[in-house]
Amino acid sequence: MRIKGFAAAALAAFALAAGGPARAEKPTRFWNLTSKTVSDLRLAPAGTGKFGENPVPQ
Repeated sequence: MRIKGFAAAALAAFALAAGGPARAEKPTRFWNLTSKTVSDLRLAPAGTGKFGENPVPQ
């Protein structure tokens, strides 16, 4: 559970730093700096369950 909490906090910080629509021209990138494997990463606006489409890996 501790890893999930850290991951949630890191994702929130990342989302705030990304700047939202102002940086829409660049794809979102995620760096896993933990010792765990991330097999699924889903983002939605805060307080919603409105997940977007999965991006195509490059």
